[in-house]
Amino acid sequence: MGTYKVTWEKPRTSLGGFCVKTSFIGSEDPRGMSERPLQQPLNPKMVTVLLLLATLVGLFTTAKGQDFHLGKCPSPPVQENFDLIKYLGRWYEIETIPTTFENRICIQANYSLTENENVKVLNTELSPDGTINQVKGEAKQRDVSEPAKLELQYFVLGSPYWILATDYENYALVYSCIGLGIFHLDYVWILGRSPYLPPETITYLKDILTSNGINIKGMIPVDQANCPDSL
Repeated sequence: MGTYKVTWEKPRTSLGGFCVKTSFIGSEDPRGMSERPLQQPLNPKMVTVLLLLATLVGLFTTAKGQDFHLGKCPSPPVQENFDLIKYLGRWYEIETIPTTFENRICIQANYSLTENENVKVLNTELSPDGTINQVKGEAKQRDVSEPAKLELQYFVLGSPYWILATDYENYALVYSCIGLGIFHLDYVWILGRSPYLPPETITYLKDILTSNGINIKGMIPVDQANCPDSL
């Protein structure tokens, strides 16, 4: 007789997550149990369970800067009479819920119109070693009746990009949420036209979040000090 042994191993890549390693522990070794890789396919149901577990573990490790919340994504009201043209241009990231895909140093976002009237997105940040990282994306309005609700796409991945509040000249509050079955994952960005926003403005924007059931306890400031002009 023998049993299956399942272990989690980090892959040799920078993408995060875990790999599932399955072995069979038998009794061929006279000194005790021996371990060897599984030579026969697993039951399909077991494969499904293992893949689901691997996916969940990968999500939790990849998004280690985030908090998972029970329930569906909140649906807060967005900016009324949103004017996309006024929103275009450069924004500085002031505060955010930390993520693993941002260094939180000198982060800027620049929005411009494309030829097909979508929004070109260029995110720029400074790495700890001084190099400049840039990520390009594209946003589009799915429903003209709700212009403040955009869908932002990087590579093949899309996510909501909702402008909850903005005065176009000083501040903007952006919210996104990803549903993960019985959980959801919040993303929040407080943006400014300059690298600094008054504390009362930040408090006002955070009050919008909390009044709509969005947890802000994980939000932290973005370092915008001594950033190069060339970003």
